[in-house]
Parts: sequence; structure tokens; C-alpha cells
Amino acid sequence: MDIRALEVLIALSEELHFGRTADRLGMSQSTVSEHLRRLERRIGHALFDRTSRRVTLTQTGEILVHRLRDPVRAIRMAMREAERDGSEAKESLRIGFLGGGFYELYRPLVELYKEEAPLIRLEFVELNYDTQFTAILNGDVDIGFCRLPVGLPGLEAGPIVMSDPRVVCISANHRLAGRTHIDAEELCGETILRVPSLNTGVKWAEYHFPLMTPERKPLKPGPIIRTVREGIAAVVADQGVFFLTKRAVQYYATPRVTYVEVNLPPIQSALVWRQGDNRLSINQLCRLLLTAAKENLQIPISPMSSLNSM
Repeated sequence: MDIRALEVLIALSEELHFGRTADRLGMSQSTVSEHLRRLERRIGHALFDRTSRRVTLTQTGEILVHRLRDPVRAIRMAMREAERDGSEAKESLRIGFLGGGFYELYRPLVELYKEEAPLIRLEFVELNYDTQFTAILNGDVDIGFCRLPVGLPGLEAGPIVMSDPRVVCISANHRLAGRTHIDAEELCGETILRVPSLNTGVKWAEYHFPLMTPERKPLKPGPIIRTVREGIAAVVADQGVFFLTKRAVQYYATPRVTYVEVNLPPIQSALVWRQGDNRLSINQLCRLLLTAAKENLQIPISPMSSLNSM
């Protein structure tokens, strides 16, 4: 059986959207559909229910995905490792990141690698809210620099590298614009942008995109976003608000939005990798990133947090 067809099955079960599945796998939507049709003919059952508005797994599809997800990931990782082992080029380490990623730590980290591990080629891969955890599980990246808590099972996190105050991103004409600090309860009744919780995990989505204030006052659910840029565009269009790290303010500065610090728990970031992945390159990255952080960040590093585990 073609491994590509099985990759289509797994990706579509996670995205539940033919267009996003095609983008993720680097193929056309018609190719995705053709792989799925061939697989369904071979199985003899429909694996997805498709309408013009939604895509859902059938019971047969759920069973098949549950049984095949881990073996397909293992095959993909084995093939990539074989390709890497057979290459005469530098060993590469694919590092996923969300939003501004490592911010001021990019250059110090790269310089440390040049000094201590010149044969390792770092490849930085931009992820989004929908892929920051699944890309690690799927083997699309070796490791990710993620916002905690860890959202999906099968992953583990290292020490916290960044712990940043939280800001709310609002339009420049918002009623709270012009303030430097607000109380979270002042957001009662606001529309909060959302992320797909299927791939982020409910715990992660509720922490970063809460639908309640600390005193359990409701916020209204808004449009779904998958990237920070999509979130900013929705804010500019007065479709809602969302939260970022204070560190991101300068990185995402634009005259049509403003950022106000809010008294919610901080946003913490750490390296995340697959459980049981004990490669030396993973341990080395953890060590060198912590070195770069200690030498270049003003905010102290926290050794561990309850947000690290899933």
C-alpha cells in the first residue's frame, strides 16, 4: 500500500479540510481526493463523510486512523533518518517555532552552534496554532519551541526558556485602547478569537484563548484563526481580540492595533519533543538554548512548571 495514501488519511483526519491537507502535504486537492478514493476502494468502506460544509471521520475511518497513526509516523521518521544517514551533507536539525519564535535568541543560538557543533545545520520551520504540536508528533520537525502547556499526548517539554507577561491585542479604536494595563475582568463580554482545539488540545486552547475571565464572566466566541497574522487581521476588522506575549509587541507592531498588558498568567515557552526521543542532538539543543537564554535574556529562566506536562 502506498505510504502517501496513508499520510493523506492521517493528515485529513487531523485537518478535516481538503485544502489545508493539500497545503500541509504539498500536493493538490485533486491528488488528495484521488489518494483517498483509492484507499476507500481498497478498504471497501467510506472513511470520511463529506458535505459542502464539513468533513468528518466515519466510524471505520476513526478505527483505521487510531490503528495506523503511530505506525505511519514511525515509517516516516525511519525514512527520514535513513535519508539523513545516507547523506554526506551536514546533519540537519529541523526546529519548529510559532510566531516570533526565539526572538532575540536566534543569533546567539546560531553562533553557539557554529562554535560547538559546526556539522549541525539548523533548519527553522515556521508553524502555526494548528501545527505547533502535530508537526512534532508527525516528524515534520525534530523539535519545536512551543507555548506551554503541552497540548497533545506523546510529547514532553524541557525547562522554561521564556516567561512573558500577557497582552491583549485590540484595535486602535477599541474602548480600552490607550491604557497601559487592564484587569482581565474588564474584558467581560468581549469577543475572543479562537483556535481549532483538535490539534492544540483543549487545555492549551483554554489557557491561551479563554472563554471565561478569572471570575468566570463570559467572553463571546469569535472567528477561528490559525496564525498570529490572521489574528491581527481579525482584530483590525473588529472581529474580536486575542492574547500574545509582551515580547511580541514590537515584532507585530502595526498602527491599526494596540497592545495592553493584562493581569492574566504569563505565557511560557519551552522546547518540546516526542516522548522517548533521546537523540544527542535534542539534548544538545536544549543545553545550547539555555546557555543563549541565560546570557541574553533579562527575564530569569524557570527550571520547570506545571504547564510542562500533558
